[in-house]
Formats: sequence, structure tokens, C-alpha cells
Amino acid sequence: MNYLILGGSGYIGSAITNELVKNNHKVFSTYYLNRKDHTEFEFDIFNNEHLKNIDNLCPALDGIVFCLAPGEKEIFEAYRDQIDNNELSHFNEQAHQKIMQAHGTQTLKLIQLLLPKLKKSMNPNIIFLSNIINEKAIPTPISFALTKSLVTGHLRSLSKELGPLNIKVNSINPGILTGGISQYLKKQALSDYMKHTALKRFGDASEVAKVSHWILTKNTYITGQPFLLDGGL
Repeated sequence: MNYLILGGSGYIGSAITNELVKNNHKVFSTYYLNRKDHTEFEFDIFNNEHLKNIDNLCPALDGIVFCLAPGEKEIFEAYRDQIDNNELSHFNEQAHQKIMQAHGTQTLKLIQLLLPKLKKSMNPNIIFLSNIINEKAIPTPISFALTKSLVTGHLRSLSKELGPLNIKVNSINPGILTGGISQYLKKQALSDYMKHTALKRFGDASEVAKVSHWILTKNTYITGQPFLLDGGL
């Protein structure tokens, strides 16, 4: 099977790529600035040439995983370091516009471009990497939370739009993890999460990867659903 991992150099994207490769799938894993051994293909979702080239990248395609996170590090750093708590002093309009466009218009353009390949698959799946914020209120930057609401919109609309083509569209909504963007959360938020989650630990990217692998390779009927991985918050 052939899978495209967009944002494959990140904490979760790397784990998903490794899980799929370990199970003998062909993986096209992209990077933007942070290239790793398993990420062969440079991809900037704002670069129209990259959008065109990615169509040539995958001769066949059975699934896509969206792990793109443009601007998220900067947004979380500003949120963690803000001086005036609860005054939106972390809000940056330029970063906000960039991240909203990436998860909105540019994401839809890419799906539209790759649809012909997905339609040829026997079991096509699309996964959006989302966040627990779509299901439960936790402290998080507002720009980040709004981009995840875009994912919910994609999930609900695309699952209906693409269902007749047998393309399943789901999201994975992790809680706080041991790495990645979670490291930029405030200490109080980390402490509160550990206190209230049933399993009394943070999640790991490998656990997200295993769920992703199941959805991509085994899921034939679930669509339009968020898979919540929060350890029982």
C-alpha cells in the first residue's frame, strides 16, 4: 500500500512514517525545514510548485495523513512566554493568518489535486491530525484551537462529500504527549492534565502511530469520526 505523510519530520509524523515502513508499506514522507533520514521530499504547502510536484511524487495512493504544523511552534512559544496572562498578548495576526490558510484553503487544494489517485484505491483513507481541544476545553493558544476547528469542518463535510467515492475521512485527536508541541505548554497545564487523566501519564507518538496504521490499513467503514487519544481525561 502507498501512503503520503505530510509533515513527516515532526514528532508524530516521524512515528507514523516509521510504523508504516515497519509494516512494509511504501511511504512518501515530506519535510519542510527539518529534514530527517526518512523524509525524502521537501514540501511547503504555500508553494504552488510543490503542490504540483506532489502529484507526480506518488504514482499510486491509498491514504494521506495530514501532520502539517506551519507556525505552531511560534504560536505556542508566544503563548507559554506571554507576560499578561488571559489578555491575548500571545496573539500574532500574521502567524494566525498563515496557519489558518494552511489548514483551510491550501489543504483543500491539495486534497482536490490528489483525489484522482485516491479514487483508484481499493480502500482509501484520509487522516487529519487534530487535538483534544476539539473535544474538551484545555488551555491552548486561540489560533491553534481555531485551526483544529477547521479540521472538524473538513472532517464533517469531506466525509459526506467523498463518501460516495469510498474515501473515508477521520481525525486523530491526541491529548498531551511526551514530546512535540506539548513541550511548549505551561507547567500548570501539564500538572493539571497529569492529575486528571485516568492513566496518570502523557501519551506517546508511537501510540498515535499505531492508531493511524489501523485506520489506514484496516478501516473500511468508519468515516467522519474523531479518534480521541487522551488517556481518559
